[in-house]
Amino acid sequence: MTKDTQPAKPESDPAPVPGPGFASGAEGPSPTLIDRYQVLGELGRGGMGTVYRVRDPSLDMDVALKIIHLPPSQDGWELDRFQREVAVMARLRHPAIVRLLDSGLWHGKPYLVMELVEGESLAAKLGRESISPRQLANVVRQLALALEYAHGRGVVHRDLKPANVLLVPVERVNAPGLETATVQACLSDFGMASDRSAQHQLTMTGEIMGTPAYMAPEQALGDRDQQGPWTDVHGLGALLYVGLCGRAPYAAANQAESLKRVVKGKPQRPSTFRSSLPPLLEALALSCLSKEPHHRPSGVRQVATSLGRFLDGLAVDLDEQIPDVVTVRDPAPRWPLALAAAVIVIAASIATWVVRDVRARRDDQVGSAQLAMQEAKQKAGRLSQEAAQARAELAARRAEAEERDRKRVQAVDAALARVRAGEVKADSQTWDDLANVAVGLELRSGEGS
Repeated sequence: MTKDTQPAKPESDPAPVPGPGFASGAEGPSPTLIDRYQVLGELGRGGMGTVYRVRDPSLDMDVALKIIHLPPSQDGWELDRFQREVAVMARLRHPAIVRLLDSGLWHGKPYLVMELVEGESLAAKLGRESISPRQLANVVRQLALALEYAHGRGVVHRDLKPANVLLVPVERVNAPGLETATVQACLSDFGMASDRSAQHQLTMTGEIMGTPAYMAPEQALGDRDQQGPWTDVHGLGALLYVGLCGRAPYAAANQAESLKRVVKGKPQRPSTFRSSLPPLLEALALSCLSKEPHHRPSGVRQVATSLGRFLDGLAVDLDEQIPDVVTVRDPAPRWPLALAAAVIVIAASIATWVVRDVRARRDDQVGSAQLAMQEAKQKAGRLSQEAAQARAELAARRAEAEERDRKRVQAVDAALARVRAGEVKADSQTWDDLANVAVGLELRSGEGS
């Protein structure tokens, strides 16, 4: 099989890294009734929950119901997270975001009721066939506009991946050169979302949230304060990447290796796996996947604008970062101008890679120094603990010796009292023994001082 004849199949999405306490095991047999909702069938099952197709008798329509997997909690932390997700989704009303209809508890298990999207996930489509660059650009542009709406309300999704994107055919056209079908993209699953408007964040620093093969470096490092709208810019780049070449940017044999690639590795160019890709889409995907947030496009609106120009058939000039204001070129420039532009782009790319390599080496040196400092602190801590333990043992031995001496003094005093009282006769041996005891006590007293 060559990369030109058959599309590469996307690798399956690794399970999300859930927050502490979330169950990952499968449930038992599917229920037939959840509160007032009649269960018609199971739509999907994952580490965070199970989704059913149910009938809502009050609305007389089919909806989607998601049971959240929560084990018994001692502090209610997981339930707080569920309630936060409900609050986040309740205030999001956008055509490209799956709408929340209801929520509740059923036998102690929280559930969400959402509109039923009659379509397939982007993951399912990519598993069956490749998606055309124009259709991919259209889908990601819709998602970028939906995320702009969510970001305006303080919500960052943090788990953008093909499994969380639903595609609904809305129109079919047969004109030459156009897509055979256009789709409405819908973004789902805000279980990993961050509510930046909340006074208290439920995600703790050091906690990893997201799907390793698609997550941003700041997520893999568990740096909560460094996560924001730019994290979703990275997620849009991951969606562009997998749509272009059929594989996740940080796909690996296991989650640990994926996390390592997220932090240290660089995704290969999509054109490595599939030729004849539009250069703009490939450059935009790689720009969004930059390790440093300030090297990415400035926001999801900028990504939507670049994709809109691509869909309008406008060629654009790209610099290291996709610019906020792109310059429209003549669709058919003279070859000398094109050659000069190509030379400039290549030179800028070489300079960019050199700078990034220097920065990477510097970061490695800083990381090694920080590791050495941490090891030194740990060693100093161990030595401090050992010294404290030695002092405690010495104090205990002194206390024991003082107790023995106290008892001996009491014994000497009692013996002298009996001699003075005439109860016993004090011969020379008795006085010698008492003198030896007194001398021993005096010597230990001198050592202690």
